[in-house]
Amino acid sequence: MKRNLIRPNCALAFVAASLIVPMTTLQSIQAVNRPVILKQTEQQEETNTTYTITLNPEKSGSLAGRIFNVYSIFDVTTGTGGAFNYTFTDNAATKQAVQRAVYKSKHPTAEDESTIAQEAETITIAQALDHIGGLQEGEQAGSMTSRSGSMREFSELLRGELVAAGVEPGPVYTGQGTETEQITGLKKGYYLIDEVTATAPENTGKSLCMVLTVDGDETIDVKGVYPTVEKDIQENDTTVGWNDIGDFEIGQEIPYRYQTTIPNISGYDTYKLIFHDDMDPALAFQSGTVSIKVTGTNDAKQTKEYKLTAADYSVIAEGESLAAEDSFQIQITDIKGIIDREIYKTAPDSVQDHLYGQTVEITYKAKLTEAAATDPGRPGFENQVRLEYSNNPDSNGKGDTGTTPWDTVVAFTFKVDATKYAEPETADSQLTKKLANAKFRLFRDEKCTSEIMLKKNGNLNEYIVQADLTEGGTDLVTDSEGSIKIIGLDQGTYYLTETEAPDGYHAPLTPLTLTITATYPDNRKEYSYAAGQGNTDAVLKNLAATVSYTESYNGQSHAATYETNSPDDVDLGDGSVKFPVINRTGKELPLTGSNTAWISLAAGSVLVLGGIGLQKKKKN
Repeated sequence: MKRNLIRPNCALAFVAASLIVPMTTLQSIQAVNRPVILKQTEQQEETNTTYTITLNPEKSGSLAGRIFNVYSIFDVTTGTGGAFNYTFTDNAATKQAVQRAVYKSKHPTAEDESTIAQEAETITIAQALDHIGGLQEGEQAGSMTSRSGSMREFSELLRGELVAAGVEPGPVYTGQGTETEQITGLKKGYYLIDEVTATAPENTGKSLCMVLTVDGDETIDVKGVYPTVEKDIQENDTTVGWNDIGDFEIGQEIPYRYQTTIPNISGYDTYKLIFHDDMDPALAFQSGTVSIKVTGTNDAKQTKEYKLTAADYSVIAEGESLAAEDSFQIQITDIKGIIDREIYKTAPDSVQDHLYGQTVEITYKAKLTEAAATDPGRPGFENQVRLEYSNNPDSNGKGDTGTTPWDTVVAFTFKVDATKYAEPETADSQLTKKLANAKFRLFRDEKCTSEIMLKKNGNLNEYIVQADLTEGGTDLVTDSEGSIKIIGLDQGTYYLTETEAPDGYHAPLTPLTLTITATYPDNRKEYSYAAGQGNTDAVLKNLAATVSYTESYNGQSHAATYETNSPDDVDLGDGSVKFPVINRTGKELPLTGSNTAWISLAAGSVLVLGGIGLQKKKKN
């Protein structure tokens, strides 16, 4: 029997092999969408029967060298009259992987590993099948907007759990490049197929499908291939470069990048790409910064690059065409036509098959606005993208489309909470006396020539960084509690100059050198599949600050350094680091306020006057 139940937009594939359900009794879509558990009948198929899935490449190109891992997910038994029954396999690791994947899919924000493990164990086969069937029903109806609720995302999640549990695939099939390919030796069951290798060149897209084998051996027409999309954020003040996590000042324009690889689209007349971008409200898209280029080799193995013009794409920032979750869209109506014209130099009317695999790169910027001042630190400001693409060559790029999962990056901004104190009475005394009316200015450089503009936050004694301005700043002035707060700082080094000390006190001799350090995971490319994790220890792990300056007391200069070394010094929830700044009074002269001093002064005056009189007498 030949089926055409292709899901080229699925990163993994589910195969329910040989369920032996008569088509007149049970529609295939029912079996695909919601596997039903029925009482097992006495009449069963022989257990030693095996089945074959034949892969017909059609327009997707040769499958030579492409490797498919086949995982058995559920066992299936069938009886007369269309009865069948799903059970967990005897492999405990597989069962655990399925349970964990179902739990995580139903609870995408779950964080505590012990809770996940404990709750996942309680998931029954009926609950697992009901959840999987519900995901597929939504996908059949075109509901692909959920960040964790599509069959494709569940497939990726399950694949990850199987790999983490050490489940060995069986069989592993490698394409031979023949006219048709066959995966043989399958028993009755429900399977996940994961393609782990694409054909040369390495960036050629992978072709995966979700199928259901009913009533014997199956032949699958592999119609198409799918692209992927990767989103990055460019960290601007470290050597990390493009990754998934960054930190910035309020007012800065944050660089973002999409990268997608063109799969084998030779079977298409046209091929569309639509990038759906969903950004935090604190981010403002700068539409004029969009730049798109396509890079790759042509048939002569020459590397070519083409920068798209305004006529090649469109940016949609508002209107009915935007999905509910979209902040904006970037649409390329026919990337195939652009590649054929600019990379291969193919005439528009000619019919030629090319070896695709070029890279499309889109860059743009978004400004971190003042809205970020209400929520610095965790959870950060997320920005994510999903790619909609042609997935039916018969539609000429105008009809059927598929959608990738969301790929997410996050930006953080931080806060300084400084308190001005008078020097303690003794070296062992606590800092208690807080000083008002100390004035500061904030600079980027040690010579204090590049000032950072600040704006007072309403009636609060908070100041918001205005990184996009070069004039119009204001003094930071400590309040009655000796406090000043600066919101919207990047990690890195800043310089605070005390321009005016409180009455009776003197300022430090040098600017305060303030260094903020944020700690993230060693691999900062792991945020993509953890949207919402910015509010946990998994992403922003720690903050620290060091403050150093030179002060003067007792007639000498002294180096002062303060490091955040207590949990009370750091609040990851609002991204703040806290530290004290000490002002000292001027040194009093020894004559002040002493009767003895006045007597000594008077006696000294008499001696001086007497000496002057004696000198005059000798002259006479």
